[in-house]
Order: sequence, then C-alpha cells, then structure tokens
Amino acid sequence: MFSNISKTKENKLNSRLLLTNLSVGEKATIVSIHTGIEMIGQLMGMGLFIGTRIEILQTGRSHKPVLLSVEDSRIVLGQELANLIQVERDSTVLSSIQKKTETE
Repeated sequence: MFSNISKTKENKLNSRLLLTNLSVGEKATIVSIHTGIEMIGQLMGMGLFIGTRIEILQTGRSHKPVLLSVEDSRIVLGQELANLIQVERDSTVLSSIQKKTETE
C-alpha cells in the first residue's frame, strides 16, 4: 500500500522541472514560482499564476528569452525570470516520454 503512494509521489516529483527545461511545443502547468511578492504581482498581471497552463513557443536556451502561449496571449520572459518558475508537464506528454524511455 505504501509503495504505491510513494511511487505516485515520486512520479509527480519527477515530472516537475524548470520552465526553461521544456522544449518547443510542450505544454505544462505552473506549479510554483520562486520569487518575491513584487515579481509575483507582475507575473500575475501577465496572466501567469500557479495552475496556469502554458505552451512553449520558443525555448530560453542559450540565454534567449522564453516565448509562451497562455490562452490567447503570448508572453516573453527573460531567462533569469523563467528559471524561477517550476512547471509540471501535461500528463499526456509525460506518459508518452515515459513509454519512449521504457522501449529504449
């Protein structure tokens, strides 16, 4: 019984990552924002809250800004700010990644 709970919790933790670690086309949900209250207010003004679903349109690798799609809007975040946002991949994407890993 406990092993199932631990495994579920472990899978949830493994699916969390920084916004900047997502690839173009990936969809995710914001699960935490690690910054001060003032910056959180600015992000909320842009429509970025915990629980917001986002899609990556351009990655922030190589110090480029991250371009997100949020509902009908596009938002650009600098690399530094994007590194403060933790997301969880959509479960459909995560399960396809896990299946691919299992077959390799």
